[in-house]
Formats: sequence, structure tokens, C-alpha cells
Amino acid sequence: MKTLLAGILAVLLILLPKISFAATVGPSPAGIECVSAVGTAGASTTATIASVTGQYNFLTEVIISFGPVAAAVTGVATITGLHGGTMSIDVDEPIVGAAPDVISFSPPISSSTLATAIVLNVPAITGGGVVAISACGYNS
Repeated sequence: MKTLLAGILAVLLILLPKISFAATVGPSPAGIECVSAVGTAGASTTATIASVTGQYNFLTEVIISFGPVAAAVTGVATITGLHGGTMSIDVDEPIVGAAPDVISFSPPISSSTLATAIVLNVPAITGGGVVAISACGYNS
């Protein structure tokens, strides 16, 4: 699972700098970084793009994947600290392995205010699978 997530992140880091953004989206996305976390079965998992004094954070992508589970279930992941308020994302934890949920934001979504962290949280989902997550973005 860690190898799969690392491979996905490596590909993203290669491709993301090649993506062009219109001038209306704000600062250049140079310096996109992904913050990743791997949880344990039945526990919530959090990845935080840390706040930086005097700067906004920008969220460019979220990746959520699950390990094998005993029973298929669904849950709701949340992203806090965003302009416009908390975002909720329905996620599925299938019995048979599935491709990770990859959600890209173009244009990137800014933090609600200066020096505000953006936090991705996937709650404990009862199917027993391990959760691996990444929140990708930059600050400016």
C-alpha cells in the first residue's frame, strides 16, 4: 500500500509542475507539496497542510485510498480551513481493492484566511481497512 501511494505521489509530482493555470487563479503553483499520512485499521487519519504566517494555503489535490476490508462501507471525509467552509467528500471502502480516490481542484482552493491550515480528515471507517491519504498544495 505504501509503495502504491509513493508511486502515485511520484507521478503527481512529475506531472503537476507541467499543468498550466490561468492568470485568474492567483499565485503560481510552484512548490506544490503533498502531505501524506497512513492510518491504522479502524482509526481516523489526518493530513495537514500547515499554516504559514502571512500567507494563504492553496489545495490542489486530495488522494484517499483504502487497504483490504472485511465488509464494504462508506464514509464522509472532510477538508477544513477552506475558503467557503468545510468540504465533505463521500468515500467508499470496497471489499475488493479499488483505485484511490483522486480529487483535483482547478483552480486550487485557498484557505479561508491568511495563516490558516488546511486539514484533510478521513474518519474511522468500520470495514477494517487501513487508510492512506495525501493533501497536496502550496502557500503564497
